[in-house]
Amino acid sequence: MERLSISSKHLKGFSLIDAMLGIASLAIISALALPNMRSFYHKSSAEHSVRQLISALQATRAAAVHKRKIVSLCPTRNAQTCSRRWDDQLMIFVDLDKSGKRSENEEIIYVKGGLQRGAYIEWRAFRNPKYYIQYRPDGSTNYHNGTFAYCPPIDPEINHRQIRINRAGRPRMAFKHEHNKKFCKK
Repeated sequence: MERLSISSKHLKGFSLIDAMLGIASLAIISALALPNMRSFYHKSSAEHSVRQLISALQATRAAAVHKRKIVSLCPTRNAQTCSRRWDDQLMIFVDLDKSGKRSENEEIIYVKGGLQRGAYIEWRAFRNPKYYIQYRPDGSTNYHNGTFAYCPPIDPEINHRQIRINRAGRPRMAFKHEHNKKFCKK
């Protein structure tokens, strides 16, 4: 067998200086990209939370139509009774007595998770602000039209979102020019 000999002048590699320049370049690029990634993360988190609330509203409406009964959506801390803070978990239940508060004999349809830590939701209804939303068997709300405002813990003036619910029961995300920034000021 024949041995191949390679001289050291044909070997190529990186020197210590090349490696340090590469690491420095990577650090500079990362430092420039990090603020944009952070902003993207917070915006995505706000969008996810709002879509979660819209999903709960749509599920409540669909359950009322499907079951042909009054179905309510309310915040809950213990997945059994309603609370007064919309940033808690959300509970959907058949509201037999139409009170907006779950009784022991009323079926729980679904409980959805809460928001990220530090975020909060405000509900402002046009007729009678309550801590629940009821849907009728025809899919309309029981006079619960109004606006939800989602206020994230970071950059609320940039990442806040609103959901409008009309009397027909359809939730929609408000456009940026429709947002009322006074919602997110505690």
